[in-house]
Amino acid sequence: MRLESLLSEYLLEIQIKNYSTKTIKGYKGNCGRFIEFMRGEFGVSEHYDVKPQHAKAYIKLLHQKGRSPVYMNTILKNIRSMFQYATDEGYLPRNPFEKVSWLREEKSVLVVPTDIEVAKMLNAFKGSNLMAIRDATMLAMLVDTGVRCAELINLVQTDIIGGSIIINGKGRKQRFVPLSPLMQKQLLKYVRVKELHYKDVPAKSDKLFLSSRGKALTTEAIERVVRRAGYIAGVNEKVRMSPHTLRHYFAIKMLDNGIDIYSLARLLGHSNIRTTQRYVTATTDKQILQRTSNSTPLATLLNRS
Repeated sequence: MRLESLLSEYLLEIQIKNYSTKTIKGYKGNCGRFIEFMRGEFGVSEHYDVKPQHAKAYIKLLHQKGRSPVYMNTILKNIRSMFQYATDEGYLPRNPFEKVSWLREEKSVLVVPTDIEVAKMLNAFKGSNLMAIRDATMLAMLVDTGVRCAELINLVQTDIIGGSIIINGKGRKQRFVPLSPLMQKQLLKYVRVKELHYKDVPAKSDKLFLSSRGKALTTEAIERVVRRAGYIAGVNEKVRMSPHTLRHYFAIKMLDNGIDIYSLARLLGHSNIRTTQRYVTATTDKQILQRTSNSTPLATLLNRS
């Protein structure tokens, strides 16, 4: 099978599995560039001619271009997944990428806005018009539930069930996430104003959050809302304002408030507990700093004098 045919078939497979449009686009680009590399560098066009050394050669090329380990691991993950599909379908006896090691990633420190900054963000959008109330509600939803941006986009009104909401996550996995009383109140306000707004001119989409023209929102639109709220609130410029940053904030705050890691993993929709583990490290480091700032040798010496 030609590599291009394998990629086309694999993209259909992940589309059937309900991967997001953004994720599919990423897999297509990353795997497609590897296929171009194989053809141009080694003259390989058939799937059974791909060997582990080809993967290592490609990673070496990316390293020479100055790509980060995180970026290269993402590339490796995408290509490995495509060849795992070929193996599962019986096109290959084994995955040639199976024994290609992951690159060691530098441990990064999660930087999230402070409680005061988040509170200011939640009050950034004033007014009684639909767009202001919508933006305030979306921000509150991101902070209160930790949903991914794509999950927020795909919410419909019937997903709200009393004091909880159904999230349709990655791989068609559903999960229930509780809503605080404040979040429930904000949603009621938004839905009421939304229904009045579209009473005469029906919306063009059934999504919960809509544009001023009644269409489903894009990822870019929600990112703009979060950045604008951060700007209005005066959030520290070291914080990269995005919907995913608010997801990080949610996870860290939930751990600070005493939730166990397994429950947090379910709320976040993580299939692997190791993904959730990074938040445990982040909140533990934070707690250690808070507890020991006045207990260092110098601090105790000065307090005694």
